[in-house]
Amino acid sequence: MSNVFISYRRTDNAYAWHDLLGTLLLRAQSGTVDVASMKHALERMKATGAGLPGLGDAHINDIEGMVEDFSHAAAARPDARTT
Repeated sequence: MSNVFISYRRTDNAYAWHDLLGTLLLRAQSGTVDVASMKHALERMKATGAGLPGLGDAHINDIEGMVEDFSHAAAARPDARTT
């Protein structure tokens, strides 16, 4: 995942950040949690996607909630698999 993330760091495409964040969330559901990368992708998506179709406030709020849930879960379980 890290090589993909490095490539994404060079883009200002909000949909690319959205897709990367979706992948990170799926990996987190499978047990591999990378909170720092999720938060970074979320911030980049918000910074580059203001006003774009499909990236409205409600959708972003939902994604923020998911990232926050994984963040709290990872903090509560220091033995959890993280990357």
